[in-house]
Amino acid sequence: MSADVLGPPGGDPAPQGGASSESLEAIGFPKGTTSEDVGYIQNKGWSGPSDMLKSYRATERLVGDGGPDGLIRIPSDPDNAELMGEFYNKLGRPGSPEDYKLADSLKVTDASQTLIGPAQTWFHEEGLTPRQATSLATKFNDHMDDLTAQEDERLEQIGVQQIESLKQKWGNEFDANVRRANAFNREFGITPEMIDQLDRSVGPGVYLDLAARVGKLLGEPSEAGNDNFNPLSGGTDIAKAKIEELQRDQAFMAAYGSGDKEAVARMERLYQAAFPGIEPGALDVRA
Repeated sequence: MSADVLGPPGGDPAPQGGASSESLEAIGFPKGTTSEDVGYIQNKGWSGPSDMLKSYRATERLVGDGGPDGLIRIPSDPDNAELMGEFYNKLGRPGSPEDYKLADSLKVTDASQTLIGPAQTWFHEEGLTPRQATSLATKFNDHMDDLTAQEDERLEQIGVQQIESLKQKWGNEFDANVRRANAFNREFGITPEMIDQLDRSVGPGVYLDLAARVGKLLGEPSEAGNDNFNPLSGGTDIAKAKIEELQRDQAFMAAYGSGDKEAVARMERLYQAAFPGIEPGALDVRA
């Protein structure tokens, strides 16, 4: 075997039984190919320059347009904050939490405004890109909106059931008990906002029953007392606001107008909650 194949003394020997530089020249490799090149080509199994070109193209596709500098090495130690930080930065993490600018891309309420700062910090710590952060925050907001809507509907159903139960229990005394509850509210300065919280906590029927019993101890109120705010005013205000909200919801109104059972039942419950004196079925809420 020639010295070109064996390589210089002290160097890495080329694989035994391999091609010589002369034989490589015969199949198209350039003249003057070194013994090191001969060994490398033989180990790769390339039969000619076309094989080398295919290998290069495959490598280029793997590396991408950015070349070697565009490669992202996955840190071997996920607990190394410095290495993971560099990794996240290459993936597209912004320079600071404030750079997510979630307030610019999300619908922000007073409640969610206080969460944006901490959320951006958490997203930055976990290495999220701006697109990932916005997507995650949007999905969270949508999920919370769904939960709130479900809870509102549950409270609506409970409220209507409780009021109907009191109507059956009190019979002709229902209006009188409403006046007694109003008298209690006026006497102790119970505001509609406070009633709203009580309604959501224990249910409008439970609060009405309690307020009426306490109001009875204060003495019988005049008929004019019924003109003051209803003990369910918090609940009725919520129901009226919900009716207006649903009337602006094109998808809901389309279902409601077509006679969808769930949509019609929900609107009827809301009307009964908004106007407790209305008997079920006495008002065509679609008119």
